[in-house]
Amino acid sequence: TLTEPYCGSTAGFETSSWFGDASRHVRSQALIALRNGGGTIGMIALGSEDPQRFYAGMGTLYLERLGEMASAALARVLRLA
Repeated sequence: TLTEPYCGSTAGFETSSWFGDASRHVRSQALIALRNGGGTIGMIALGSEDPQRFYAGMGTLYLERLGEMASAALARVLRLA
């Protein structure tokens, strides 16, 4: 249901555990849905120790493009499998 990249705190999110051993240091995150057609095929999760690195209201154009490129590459791989 993520229609645009989420940027903000990890507080209250289960996603902080996605960062493995580093999860206790992650204070802000960017979550980018990977899509193929209408469906979601994955997610990119970026984390930072800096609580202000990813924040609500920041520009997300670069993150959107990153998601589009990764989605296209992953979709090609999935078609070949």
